[in-house]
This record gives sequence, structure tokens and C-alpha cells, in this order.
Amino acid sequence: MGPLVRLAFPQPLTGQSVLNAAQRAFLRALLANWHPRMPFDEDLCRTLLLT
Repeated sequence: MGPLVRLAFPQPLTGQSVLNAAQRAFLRALLANWHPRMPFDEDLCRTLLLT
């Protein structure tokens, strides 16, 4: 995982994670530029943005 992702999300994301506005913006940017080799759970990210 890249250093910016580790900085933005110091704890692993789970279904119970509560995101702040900056983390939500970061996730939206990751999803907008998603690549199959990126090491994150796209479905979990989308679920977290809906909560």
C-alpha cells in the first residue's frame, strides 16, 4: 500500500470504519482512478462512502 494511503488510513478499513471528510474525499479519488492492481477492497470503499 502506498504511503499516502497509509497516511490517510492509519488503521485498516472495516465495515464499521467511520470516515472523516478528508478520508471520504480520498476514497472518492481512489475509486475514480481505480486500477485492478490497486490493493484495496473496492466494494468496501463504496459501502463506506454510502454510510
